[in-house]
Amino acid sequence: MHGEHFAVADFVARATSRSWEPTLVSVLIAIGCIIIFGAGIWCYGLAFQVDGDTLRLLVFLAGILLNSLALFIPWQLVGQSRK
Repeated sequence: MHGEHFAVADFVARATSRSWEPTLVSVLIAIGCIIIFGAGIWCYGLAFQVDGDTLRLLVFLAGILLNSLALFIPWQLVGQSRK
């Protein structure tokens, strides 16, 4: 158990280091967020093509949620290590 504490502390120290070099994880997060953001934009256009007011509203709200998620992920995951 004592050895696990050092492993966790070492992981946290590496995750919170002030290195500005993009890591593979940061690049993958950025690509994933770009795809999520694009899907949200696509939902905005799709909302005007579906039939039914309720479905139109749900698709538009899904676009808003996807765009919000695409902005939330990098601020929470990547932004924490640079404080």
